[in-house]
Amino acid sequence: MVKTTKLIKQTNGVYKIEIPEEDISELGWRNGYVLKIDAESNRIIIEKLSGFMGK
Repeated sequence: MVKTTKLIKQTNGVYKIEIPEEDISELGWRNGYVLKIDAESNRIIIEKLSGFMGK
């Protein structure tokens, strides 16, 4: 699955990547999953790790 999304700078200087809910549902992910972000050669790969973090 390849999707287009946007990067949004928050007021606290942190960036947010928007991922539509239907894409998260298709992946079987849910709120609080720990994600690994691998940035290399002008690409970002987002991968779910086995952990879970609640708010």
